[in-house]
Amino acid sequence: MKRYYVCPKSVWCAIHDCGQPYHALMAGSSYVELDADNILLITDFSSEWAEAMWHEHPEVARLTHPVHESTVPLYSLCDDPGYAHKQFTDDHWNLLVAAFGLQETHTVWDLHSQLKELYPAMKLSSGY
Repeated sequence: MKRYYVCPKSVWCAIHDCGQPYHALMAGSSYVELDADNILLITDFSSEWAEAMWHEHPEVARLTHPVHESTVPLYSLCDDPGYAHKQFTDDHWNLLVAAFGLQETHTVWDLHSQLKELYPAMKLSSGY
């Protein structure tokens, strides 16, 4: 299933150690610019290796998993030390609030509801 990430656009275009740009590791992706430097990206991966390489990048922030963490408020990623591995900070949260007017109780599905209307390519699945 596709997932959302916040990162600098330069990271999406950067060359990985394997010699390919990071976006080449993905099985298709779309993004929305959050400001001049950062994007909200939706993607899936063709392999677990490619996904691990993306997740290991220090500037990639993961939003909650749409199935396994569907009811977790996105702000919890900043607030709860149990989510530190997702690298999601107050700066990422503030970008999403500015772009989409999120509130601290909103989940990944609340964000999805806004995105799919404005940007159909940002849908988590064709079924939603």
